Amino acid sequence: MQKILLSFLCIVLCSTECSFAQEGNNTTAYRIGLKTGMGFIMTHSPSMKYITAQHIGKQELYFEKSTDGSKEWSQRYGFPEIGLGLSRFQLNNKAHFGNALALAPYFNFTLTENSWARLTLKPALGVGYVQKPFDVAENHKNVAIGSQINLFFSVSLNGEFDITKTFGLNLAAYFSHFSNTSFQKPNLGINIPTIESGVYYRFGDNVIQQELPEEKYERGKANWMLLGGFGINEVTTGNKKYLASSLSISREKQVNYKSSLALSLDFYYNSSQIESLRADSIYIDHGIDNLQVGLSFYHVLHFGKFGVISQAGYYLKSEDESLTRYYQFAGGRIQLNERLSGYFGLKTHFARAEFLLVGLNYRL
Repeated sequence: MQKILLSFLCIVLCSTECSFAQEGNNTTAYRIGLKTGMGFIMTHSPSMKYITAQHIGKQELYFEKSTDGSKEWSQRYGFPEIGLGLSRFQLNNKAHFGNALALAPYFNFTLTENSWARLTLKPALGVGYVQKPFDVAENHKNVAIGSQINLFFSVSLNGEFDITKTFGLNLAAYFSHFSNTSFQKPNLGINIPTIESGVYYRFGDNVIQQELPEEKYERGKANWMLLGGFGINEVTTGNKKYLASSLSISREKQVNYKSSLALSLDFYYNSSQIESLRADSIYIDHGIDNLQVGLSFYHVLHFGKFGVISQAGYYLKSEDESLTRYYQFAGGRIQLNERLSGYFGLKTHFARAEFLLVGLNYRL
């Protein structure tokens, strides 16, 4: 899960840095579309071989709103569409998976275009539903997912072809992922690549996307930030849930309209670590022995009041050697007022998701 989220952040960063706005481009305010496709469930763990030997079907209904540059961030990223997609996955394994649904907001970034066609990149992040998760008595062979409600992520490369001013065709290559971020074990995740095609219809008033001149960004002083958050996770299937907490002190500086960079000192206290180490005959106290201390670097990609966070760190102190010395965080934050922001994201260790953090960020 963490590799996918980090890849998602890199893709968004690269695509938005490489996209260009078109002066005076004329488009409609809204678009609705329908896509259908075929794919398969990836067998990314040997324990999943029994339940993933099938192809799957997918349908997606989506709605998009064009941006016009009235929000300054939109012209910086080439006037992306803002959309909401509802997807249905026919997993073709009624006994162990059933079907799945996903509802996810997204940005649709233009990579290149001409008068009748364009290539876009569409990252989405939302909520997913899996009909039949793991159950120790009824469904013990579904080792992929342990909960019905999950985090859903997808990224797609889309070719869009206008047939008329209002009607067009769409071809897309998708990658979709379901995970509960270790809130409930098991949590290997469900990875689904698909090839899709569909139609779309444009409607509403014409929107003129005019790129306006913007003053050069003047860098200000760096700010001290105080971050605190909480999360919940499990250690083993059917075990009790444990509370995790974090506190970070960081020095953050916005370097241009799009990006901020920061150095952070992080403190994590995860009660489940005590139980995890005990399974390996390693015993630590509930006090400072269980405290993890790390030094990290993070980047924020700004979309108005919303920001996408990508973070990488190194433990200065951690008793759990199985986690490795490196940790990552991927998520988002939204500005609530001049000093206070809310944030959320997934703390990971390369191939292992630890927990989903939700908290507050205060600028000192």
